[in-house]
Amino acid sequence: GFGDAMYMSVMTATTIGFGDVSPKSTAGRAVAIFWILISTFVTANVLSNISAVFIEDRALRLEEKMLSARMTRQDLREWDANADGAVDELEYLVGMLVRTGRVDADLITDIRAQFRRRDRDKSSRITVADLLNSSASPARTLTRASTSSPAHLGSTTSPARTKGRC
Repeated sequence: GFGDAMYMSVMTATTIGFGDVSPKSTAGRAVAIFWILISTFVTANVLSNISAVFIEDRALRLEEKMLSARMTRQDLREWDANADGAVDELEYLVGMLVRTGRVDADLITDIRAQFRRRDRDKSSRITVADLLNSSASPARTLTRASTSSPAHLGSTTSPARTKGRC
């Protein structure tokens, strides 16, 4: 009856499947084929969404803890890309993005290398002249760097950067 059908549905959807109740008629088996497929996927999706809530909550708490943590001397040494004994805003930003896991240090390295290739006149800025000069050479793709430390990722040592201009 209905109770057996509900019991079988729950056992099937949760993939327990004791096998003690099963459809006997051809029509019941045909319905069960679709029911088993759909209910298994729906159950997996529901469980995935529930676990995602807990994982996201834990990640947010960890991120809040990282953002509220005090900056240490080790952070200063690791994030001081230009070795001037201080961390500027860009170095801090890169350090925090890497620390919180929002950005991979290797990706930052690749993007900065790409910037330097596009900065044809080495002014630490990409200008219209750089863009016009770049059309003559083929585009390069990003490649993975081997480091995961943000120490070399922050700022440049160009006069434009040291004067506080970005």
